[in-house]
Amino acid sequence: METAEKHLVGNRERTEVVHTFMKNLRDYDAAFTKIQQHITESSALLADNLSAEGTQMERDLTQIMQSAKEEGNLEVAYVADEALRNLLLGRLHVSKYFELCGRRYLKWSSR
Repeated sequence: METAEKHLVGNRERTEVVHTFMKNLRDYDAAFTKIQQHITESSALLADNLSAEGTQMERDLTQIMQSAKEEGNLEVAYVADEALRNLLLGRLHVSKYFELCGRRYLKWSSR
């Protein structure tokens, strides 16, 4: 791009503007690359760990609740229900945390 800069620029003031623009463009590109990496890492963490394991935990707890209901064991059903509630709330908060961190990272990298 420096060849294009020299061709388009006729005076020192324009050269400064073009150099500043090119620096800002490189900074933007670097920040955008970091954001892409952050999103990729977060998505992988959510998909590979939290979503897969959380879904299996939800199924297991639901099975425990259903078995407890069939057996008439209200205490086990209640404990499983509380565990399921906490699991779902935990997953919700983790998702919100990742969303909030993503927004903060976008703000930070746009400085």
